[in-house]
Amino acid sequence: MLYKTEDCEYLYKSLKNGDFLGFYTKPWYYLFARLIALVTGNKLSHIAGVFDVKRKSGVLTFKLGEQTASEGKVVKQYLIVKTGGSQYTADSRFRNKHVDLYLLSNRKRITKEQNEQIKEYWREVEDYGYNELAFTVNWFYKLFGDKTKVYDNNCSTAARRSMAILGIRDNKFDDKVPNPTEFARFSYIKGITKISFKKKFNRTKKT
Repeated sequence: MLYKTEDCEYLYKSLKNGDFLGFYTKPWYYLFARLIALVTGNKLSHIAGVFDVKRKSGVLTFKLGEQTASEGKVVKQYLIVKTGGSQYTADSRFRNKHVDLYLLSNRKRITKEQNEQIKEYWREVEDYGYNELAFTVNWFYKLFGDKTKVYDNNCSTAARRSMAILGIRDNKFDDKVPNPTEFARFSYIKGITKISFKKKFNRTKKT
């Protein structure tokens, strides 16, 4: 996974409707993240969709829609605050030293009407599809997957579906069930940026 690294100011200035945030939970005792890494063979363990992005008086607010193992499909609001000069602070979820945070920038521009469609999609009540997790492994999907079914009950498949309802698709991979790393490589993802809260960065790295 090729990415560059930037600071919180970059996230504050760059985040927009239709983007995605990626997470990787590092400690071994986060068993579900380990399970995803084991099943999918990658270290990007969670994807969340961004909408309702607003900037006012040095405060950025936005909502994340995500399909979680503990709560099913949920929507929560977060903020980033400019505290002065080039100093920024964010919700504790993003400053957790045990979690790597990535911005997955969408190359598509999302209209106000499309933002409302995304919002309605993430507000739908759905449980997490534990039984669908194995299908994110390509060979398992090819052997056992129902090619007529839309799998959208875990994080990366729900993120894919949030774009599909807008007509935004990756035609090369749209017939597959993406794991988080595969989703990050979709053609409508313009770039991947790791967000560091320690100091300014501007470098590119491959993992």
